[in-house]
Amino acid sequence: VILLFYGCSPAIISWNTIILSESLTLSLTVFFIYFTVRWLTYFENRSAIGIVVTCFLATMTKTAFFVYGIAIICLALLVLLCNKEKKKQTIFLLTLSVLLLLSFLIQCTYNYIHCGLFSMSYLSSRHSLVHALRTGLYLNHPDKQLVSVIDTIYTDNDYSLGYNTTSAVMALFGESWKEQNIGTSAFAKECLMTGPFQYFCDLAQNMLFACVRKFDHDYSA
Repeated sequence: VILLFYGCSPAIISWNTIILSESLTLSLTVFFIYFTVRWLTYFENRSAIGIVVTCFLATMTKTAFFVYGIAIICLALLVLLCNKEKKKQTIFLLTLSVLLLLSFLIQCTYNYIHCGLFSMSYLSSRHSLVHALRTGLYLNHPDKQLVSVIDTIYTDNDYSLGYNTTSAVMALFGESWKEQNIGTSAFAKECLMTGPFQYFCDLAQNMLFACVRKFDHDYSA
């Protein structure tokens, strides 16, 4: 029943019309929920493997999915405390979940070394910049000269959130890709911290109205 309502939600169906990683991630989410419910029902080791494999694949397509890896560990610990009879099966799932998170940490470490960001994705700095631009919080940055240059780039590109805009802004923070990521991430974080509620509302609006919003062609490319 849960999967039926999930799969029939307009916000979910709309993603399947767009050639992006989101549609694949949502399909993997269906399998993730299925294996989770099945494991809670039968405590099968193969269901535990299914949970971890789908979580890994979904995270590789959409890095925000890594939080489900943490949720798996919390679930396994809760079951371990409440159901002593299934201790062996629960420890099996817990072990796989810990290995899963270790693989995520390795990925974050690799990105930190090569891109300057301890993150699952090297695009996280660009995404943060998009939020800062879309919410207008970039105007709150104390370096007004930098804000003026960024505002000029933003307006010259007709307020597009595409790669032409974000790449031009990121180029202001250094020549190398690593310098640009570090500088952009620090700038965006400082801007977003000036209006956390506005930033939260922007995130919520994106999720709630995903089914009716048309993607900016440049940003979706």
